Amino acid sequence: YLKRASELLVRQEKIVEAMKLYSKFRVEKQKKIEFLPLWESFSTMAANKLKEENIKFVNNIEVGPCLIKGDNQALNNVMTNILDNAVEAVEEVDKPGIELKALKKKNFIMILIKDNGPGIKKNEMPKIFIPLFSTKPGKLGMGLPISRKLSFEMEGRIEIASNFGSGVEAKLWLKTQDYQEAKILDS
Repeated sequence: YLKRASELLVRQEKIVEAMKLYSKFRVEKQKKIEFLPLWESFSTMAANKLKEENIKFVNNIEVGPCLIKGDNQALNNVMTNILDNAVEAVEEVDKPGIELKALKKKNFIMILIKDNGPGIKKNEMPKIFIPLFSTKPGKLGMGLPISRKLSFEMEGRIEIASNFGSGVEAKLWLKTQDYQEAKILDS
């Protein structure tokens, strides 16, 4: 009974810590952010990280100058969480590869982070945004829930698609505003 009680106590402590962590992350100050410098910074960081890990890196950008609505720190947290998941997914792959892509779709920028890892099992897909759910031992399972929360607070969203056995596609949608529209609104 003591062993079981101790295990339950440890689990409850993890839950409390996870909820503290979840509530700590929020979008502080949204503003208009130039997308291209943000992308350049993120893709450079990703390229360096993937080079260190010997992961093939493809970077495609199909976006011209535009502004997005968001918070720099929140955007960095979201994109880094998704990239870290992709890096972990390809750890056991013979020829690991990750693709970053950015393209404009109507009033959004869609950022795609695609890996060639084993993918997520169909029965696990409904759980991926649930706090504390993780398929990796020792992981807290808070990256995607926090990323989803932050993206919603910036009027965006995250979509995850998996083909078990052939990788995961994570799409981050960020609200955008053309330069011309921004100039009119700022006038």
